[in-house]
Amino acid sequence: MNLTSLINDPHAHYTVLAPTDDVLTIFGDSDLPEKGSDELKRALQYHFIPGKWTPNKMKHKMLLETELKESGLDGERQVIEIEVHDPTPSGETKVRFGGVGTAQNHG
Repeated sequence: MNLTSLINDPHAHYTVLAPTDDVLTIFGDSDLPEKGSDELKRALQYHFIPGKWTPNKMKHKMLLETELKESGLDGERQVIEIEVHDPTPSGETKVRFGGVGTAQNHG
């Protein structure tokens, strides 16, 4: 699957879960899938969630479908669990995807 359509299609709407540079540094180049590999495509597809998801649309323990379609799931989409925590005193809602926190939430 060519992933170009996920980012170049002006009509496509995705929420993208992008790890920060410091998270990628933890893994190092040797632990990341090889460029152009099917493993890398699968990892990237897992980080694209169809639709525009803002914290106010999410519910705690909700499962969101990702763009990754798995043969082990009979061709269905892999899901990711989200955690939505009560707003902080500053009014920011904390969201975690698959147990990983977000640096910022954009509405």
